[in-house]
Amino acid sequence: MKKKHLSAFLIILYSVLYFHVQGQSLIPDIQIKTIDGESTSSTSIQNEGKPYILCFWKSCCNSSLKFMGALNEVYPDLVEAYGIKVFAIAIDDSRTSARIKPLVNGNNWEFDFYLDANMELARAMNISLTPHCIVYDGANNIIWKKSVCMEGDESVIEAELSKITNQ
Repeated sequence: MKKKHLSAFLIILYSVLYFHVQGQSLIPDIQIKTIDGESTSSTSIQNEGKPYILCFWKSCCNSSLKFMGALNEVYPDLVEAYGIKVFAIAIDDSRTSARIKPLVNGNNWEFDFYLDANMELARAMNISLTPHCIVYDGANNIIWKKSVCMEGDESVIEAELSKITNQ
């Protein structure tokens, strides 16, 4: 009887660890909103087999604003060289989320923007500090991530992308 319990325990433990490790790079299925207020699933964030970046940020965070501006400057080059997409997830609360769309439009930022006002996605991905970027390859594997990104990290991101595309 003890062998059966031990075997069952080991199978369960293996399953939990396997799926935990396998699911590390996957984005959890959480409802978020576009900056136009439409609900969508976070699982819709993808780039058809090409690399992409998830960038969590706040409109009241000076570091976020500087990094988003720096990333936007190199974005056209990253799109041309790697076919990348940037998905910017604002984690402003419901009181300040109304300023996101005017801020994005005023800065001419070209990314795909979403709102995570209750920080459900951020919490599910264990993100608390901003700006926080995660770079995925085309197969949804994390190739680089950093909390509290700064100006200059966009060149690190480009270097990581060049490694996976052999450019």
